[in-house]
Amino acid sequence: MAQAKIISWREWQPDATHVQFGAAKKNTHGSLNISLKYNGERLYLRTPKMRCPFGLQRGYEDKGYNVQLCFDDKDPDSTAFLEKCQAFDALVRETGRKNAYEWKISKSADQVVSDDVLDMLFKPMVRFPVFKQGHEKQGQINPEYPPFLTISLIESNPKEGEVYPANHENAGKPVEPEILTELYDTRQQALVVDTESIAKQCHLTSLIYATSAYKSSTGFGVVWRAAQFMVFPRQGLEMGKCHIPDEDFENDDMAGEVPSFNEERSDAQAEEQAAAAAPATPAPVATPAVKPVVVTKK
Repeated sequence: MAQAKIISWREWQPDATHVQFGAAKKNTHGSLNISLKYNGERLYLRTPKMRCPFGLQRGYEDKGYNVQLCFDDKDPDSTAFLEKCQAFDALVRETGRKNAYEWKISKSADQVVSDDVLDMLFKPMVRFPVFKQGHEKQGQINPEYPPFLTISLIESNPKEGEVYPANHENAGKPVEPEILTELYDTRQQALVVDTESIAKQCHLTSLIYATSAYKSSTGFGVVWRAAQFMVFPRQGLEMGKCHIPDEDFENDDMAGEVPSFNEERSDAQAEEQAAAAAPATPAPVATPAVKPVVVTKK
């Protein structure tokens, strides 16, 4: 098994001296995998604390789970990490150009791959929200929202036809994939991975890794997955709980009454962001609700 090296984003040097790509090999799906190592070892990268505007989400076509992590421009750590991620993207893109024939980006060894072809095929680590279809600027970057990362969660891969045993509550039913990514609070206590623990507008520090680049029929790039998260709860007023003691009312006539107000909850703002911050690559128009997923320790 390849050794694992955990480094902080501050130490990360995403350049050709430190990042090595191996030979392209065909996988069982017909795509190519290209091994990726950092100083000869598997890389585990610890990110800065980043905002997670939409919480835990289902993946494309309702497959798997992921989170989006924003590069907020008012956060200096986030801004510095963004520069390193973009340097990594530039390295992967140019490595693909240099190895275009081996990675099956070009059809012949002497074919020069243009920037336009790379723009169409390369799937970067850093994504930018774009204006949606129907907008006068559709397809252009929407500067109102920050760039982001999409990090996939690790899941088990049940065998075809595998069912739960007789002593299981779902005995006889097909085995469902289980989330293997671990989640901890700031006291390093393990949490269940679900939409309550990874809620909208929380912050996450992530331990992410990438073992290879890929080339498929849709393009090439690197998929980052999360081994662990540490969650920092959303800051602000806890809704659904009264924070007004009786003595705050000026007279007894008001006691027990709830004053009306028209202030919108910030969740509505998050929904507006969800509608406007569409990824540059195809993604689900709407994210269905995620049922709580219990991680079974094996």
